Amino acid sequence: MENADQLPLIFRIPPTISFVILASWLFMFVTSRYQMSRIRKKTNELIVRRASQLLETHPDITLNQFFEAILPDWMEMIPSVAWYILHKTELFPVPAKPEIVIKRINFSPEYVGRVLVENNIDLSGRDYKKIKKSYLAEKK
Repeated sequence: MENADQLPLIFRIPPTISFVILASWLFMFVTSRYQMSRIRKKTNELIVRRASQLLETHPDITLNQFFEAILPDWMEMIPSVAWYILHKTELFPVPAKPEIVIKRINFSPEYVGRVLVENNIDLSGRDYKKIKKSYLAEKK
């Protein structure tokens, strides 16, 4: 049997410390996942709520115009919904800044269009019709 001093460092860490490190990472992982799901939920709610408001005043709004109209509200909403999210590798948390979240959930006109199609909200414009057509084709 090998001498304990010759074992790699990972085997010399006391089990309690290993447990605390792994439990901390698991806590961060679970809470980050929860915050991401919360961001998606709140984003979808914002899209649907703002769609009904904007369609009353601008019935001929296009998808890109709608996206530009809700983007400031969305960016303002993010800090109040989450503190941190998982990095794209899902190994460590990063701050939930709008610039980071926009990449993680792929928040774009296509994302917005898909949410609108799923909620049976129609917009005008070619981009929206293209997204709606592809969504309906996927459902078949």
